[in-house]
Amino acid sequence: MNIFQEFSALIEELFRIWPGSVGYKLRWLYYRRRLKYLGNNVRISPGVRLIGHKHISIGDDTDINFGCMIISGLVGQDEAEFHRVSNPAFQGSEGEVLIGKGVHIAPGVYILGHGGVQVGDCSGLAGGTRVLSMTNHYASFLDWYRRDMYFSSRAGREHACYIIGPVVLGRNVGIASNCVILPGAQLCDESFLAIASVAHQGVIAANMIASGNPAVPIKERFLPLPNKLGRTISSIEP
Repeated sequence: MNIFQEFSALIEELFRIWPGSVGYKLRWLYYRRRLKYLGNNVRISPGVRLIGHKHISIGDDTDINFGCMIISGLVGQDEAEFHRVSNPAFQGSEGEVLIGKGVHIAPGVYILGHGGVQVGDCSGLAGGTRVLSMTNHYASFLDWYRRDMYFSSRAGREHACYIIGPVVLGRNVGIASNCVILPGAQLCDESFLAIASVAHQGVIAANMIASGNPAVPIKERFLPLPNKLGRTISSIEP
């Protein structure tokens, strides 16, 4: 890190912790210039840490609360082993974090966006949630007999194996406290992940509540409304 980068980091740290209404305005002005996109009326609370500015987009009227961390950007693929999982629903590029309009991200949420993360409009992530588009795997996918694969990031990249793949949350998705969402997971529109659940690679269908580890659908979130002819309407308009 050169002297200019150190100075920029110092300025950002000052804006990051500034309290009150002045702090919210300063953070908006600062990140408006640094992020790939920052919408209007976005509230970034003190203590939020954003890493990889040019890969982060945040829509209008979104709140990111105290102590959240969002990490984005491409990861260097040198000597480590990478196991990729696909997610056709992802609309961005690898390393991007795309947060929609009217999203609420509660205190202590951690989003790791190296594989790509997309959060739809009006979704909510409760405190302690972990959205992980890249994870350190416990063994090699290429050679399960290898004993020199370590879980510690300090053991050398040649001894690491990672799973990487986009995570997609649709519109009006609810994530309860302390959930974990793993690479390749997709939660479709109006779905809900129950408290402390783990969403593995795969799809949770629209309007379903999922629970457990691995999370599985247990019931519909919204019941269909009857129309005037006595039939039911399969989805609820906002």
